[in-house]
Amino acid sequence: ATNSTDNSTDNSTDKAAASASNVIEVTKQHKRLGELAHESQRHSDNLLGNIVSETRWLPLRAEERGAIAASAFGAGFGGSVWALVKSEDADEFKHAWANDYSQKYPQSAARATFFTMRPGPGARQIERY
Repeated sequence: ATNSTDNSTDNSTDKAAASASNVIEVTKQHKRLGELAHESQRHSDNLLGNIVSETRWLPLRAEERGAIAASAFGAGFGGSVWALVKSEDADEFKHAWANDYSQKYPQSAARATFFTMRPGPGARQIERY
């Protein structure tokens, strides 16, 4: 009689557990990013008072449409709004969000531009030679 151990099941289980753990961590990070963006938007509106109705409404609508996070940015009193969504949802989200905006603000829609992009690398120090 021989005795052998099949570790493939253990390895598969370990990989699945690690993957699930990673998904949970990313979900927590997305939730926190959404909270921070929402708080920043609220502070711009309530403390700085530099948000117009369009840039107040767009992040809220983005969140309603399932964006991970959204907020206005710029110098205020107009400006831009960003929304973070999963890349596989980006085009559909963009078209729906733009359509929502056109219906809500038809007078401003002709001047608005909606586009998708991938985020670039974060801030980093460049070494001098």
